[in-house]
Amino acid sequence: MGSEGDIEKATKDLSVAIKNCGSGDLPARFRRGDEEEHSLQQIDQVEALVKASLKRALRIAEKVLSQEKQLLLRVSAFLADQRIMTRERFQALFDKYATDAGKARAKAFNYRQHLFRQLANGNQSDLPRKSKALIVEAGRKNDSKEAVAAFEVV
Repeated sequence: MGSEGDIEKATKDLSVAIKNCGSGDLPARFRRGDEEEHSLQQIDQVEALVKASLKRALRIAEKVLSQEKQLLLRVSAFLADQRIMTRERFQALFDKYATDAGKARAKAFNYRQHLFRQLANGNQSDLPRKSKALIVEAGRKNDSKEAVAAFEVV
């Protein structure tokens, strides 16, 4: 199965997200009261968007893997001899071998986690101005113990 299964899963997940949530210019499915669910999407539009999104993700992945090759080789060499890598050891390798672009990506991710923690604690003062509508889904777990999604208000 391997990577082929990963691509199939990504394709399926992305297709479901586009069909059910809408994306870009494509509307989401909708329902009025007790009516049957409706969709204004054409299957070829959804397939084209899925294909373009996966191609874009592949280009990004190839770029990141190429940029961070030294870091990945060092991590791989360490794990070839050791079964477990501590967070501290990874951080040391990351600090020494990650590119500036990789460090910037990590900072952006950490800021996102910071926002999640702030939202989970009920503090919305750190939110960007565009992120006004919030949904907190109880029962779903992540690093902040609640799944929090911020939506840009149009």
